Amino acid sequence: MTTPDMFEDFRHLLRVTRILASCLDLEEQLPHIMDAAMTLTGADLALLLLRDGHGDFQVRAERSSRPVSEHARRYSHSIVNRVIETGKPVFVLNTDLDTLLADTATVKDLRLRTVMCTPLILRVDLGGVLYVHSSTPLHAFDAHKREIFMALSEHAAIAFENARLLAASISDPLTGLYNHAHFLRRLEEEHERFRRYKRSFGMVLGDIDRFKDVNDKFGHPTGDVVLRAVGSCLRTCVRSVDVAARYGGDEFALLLPETGASDNPEPVFSVAERVREAVANLVIPNTPGVTISCGIATSAVGEIAAADMLERADRALYAAKRAGRNKVCSAEA
Repeated sequence: MTTPDMFEDFRHLLRVTRILASCLDLEEQLPHIMDAAMTLTGADLALLLLRDGHGDFQVRAERSSRPVSEHARRYSHSIVNRVIETGKPVFVLNTDLDTLLADTATVKDLRLRTVMCTPLILRVDLGGVLYVHSSTPLHAFDAHKREIFMALSEHAAIAFENARLLAASISDPLTGLYNHAHFLRRLEEEHERFRRYKRSFGMVLGDIDRFKDVNDKFGHPTGDVVLRAVGSCLRTCVRSVDVAARYGGDEFALLLPETGASDNPEPVFSVAERVREAVANLVIPNTPGVTISCGIATSAVGEIAAADMLERADRALYAAKRAGRNKVCSAEA
């Protein structure tokens, strides 16, 4: 028999799936999934583990009905490992009756009574695990809750796969930064915002100094290590709203919304200088040290195309090269 509460649960699930269908960013998806997992099941704790680049499963999100300090990341590893090993969901209605769980430390310590854990299959591979548990009462997760939890897990897996496919289409596989095409799209968008609303933005083009020598002397695998390390530097030097991209080969680019103007390039210069210093401080085995030269440009009155920004930043970059490398030069200088 379908009750009003069941109808409300299905309506809530429908709202969440609509949100997930319209959202292709993993970090934006996670809060909606975790809130739904708690609301739809009434669990004490919900956890989401995702497989990282090394094949390990790491906790990426959690929700708890208690202060996080009491429950943070404390869950039944036995059940999670069982799901990871088998790729099949696990529902335990009474841990006292499960001979494999009754005596495990986490079950005793957290006084777990009922647990649900489902695999998140991305295409054909196990990409993650969604987990909820309850301490009381016994049989807290009835057949309806199990059904709706499974449905939530399936929609979450689809959302994650869509986010993964989008990320792959706009990312550079070696560095994990955005790729050239995505950078150009974002540049056009920022230039349009500047043209319409006069919202300033800045750009940095950087080129690794004497990178060809690294490849020639130490080999392309070492060159790849250098590229990844420089990419990591860029990520640590910018805000979440900025666009850090591998522009091509050993050249990198930063797009900095709401930063810098034609009469004040200093904020953009500061970011570029922070990148230059971070790269110069890298310690990479089997290399003599790495530096980067940077050119900056800011949104300027009278520009008619985004390509103008690129040209000005490129000229500034080559000015930095001519000045002796490991420097930052401005198109506004």
